[in-house]
Amino acid sequence: ARPAAWPASSSVRPASRTAPRTSSAGCANRWPPWAPARSGRCTPSRWSTRRPSRPRASPGNGGAELVEREVDQVGLALAGDGRVALLTTTGRRTGLPRTAAVGFVEEPDGSLLVAATDPATAWARNLDADPACEVEVGGRRFEATADRLGSADHARAVRELILRYGTPSEGLGRGPSYRLEPIGEND
Repeated sequence: ARPAAWPASSSVRPASRTAPRTSSAGCANRWPPWAPARSGRCTPSRWSTRRPSRPRASPGNGGAELVEREVDQVGLALAGDGRVALLTTTGRRTGLPRTAAVGFVEEPDGSLLVAATDPATAWARNLDADPACEVEVGGRRFEATADRLGSADHARAVRELILRYGTPSEGLGRGPSYRLEPIGEND
């Protein structure tokens, strides 16, 4: 905290701070050298209070696996009841299997309609790169091929998803939608 009144002479310094502040930002000239630091850019790096950024979820640090495990617990519980499908795609960059819980509508021919809320959704981008996938609904597991839907079928898929799940999630329909055609049952 700043003293109630600035001393008349800049030679008077409190005992707690004796090192002058230096900065390439030019803000050191605005305050007396003994004034407390105002921001991280106006102080030497050893006095900075800036926190290090949090680690990102990347393949090497275990963060991605932790997030994926949490999603899997919720997805597994809902998929076991048949409320959502577990969609396993091949990662477009890593080539590793990636699983996501997705809402679906079952068609009379046995195919599933799914829709992404955002064009940048990872599972949708993975399906664009490689349409081969594996789907698990309840106790049923099968391999499928994803076909991206045109605008008329896309609107129907979004409408059917809203009818099945009630209130739509924010942005449902902005992303692509797919028909997952079964190519073999694995039970």
